[in-house]
Amino acid sequence: MTAIAGNTPIVTLTADQLTELVRAALAPTVPMPTREERPARREVHGIKGIRTLFGVSHTTACAWKSGFLAPAVRQCGRTIVVDADFALELFAKHNQ
Repeated sequence: MTAIAGNTPIVTLTADQLTELVRAALAPTVPMPTREERPARREVHGIKGIRTLFGVSHTTACAWKSGFLAPAVRQCGRTIVVDADFALELFAKHNQ
């Protein structure tokens, strides 16, 4: 990367220079994870996703969503996102 002069206007920086500047500013405090370092999460969406994941009826999926699966469910308004791997772990614990 090229060195950035202290009096260079931000609007004249390239995307790479701006990224380098931000990383240099945040490096001592917060390491920026790369895409490869982030764990891939499997998610299902909605009641239909719960039904498909577990092979249950609509009524059962609704009951489980607000029951033992609640820690794996994120809901904002009408949007429901379920962490599938965590939901399967909760299901295994629930059935013991």
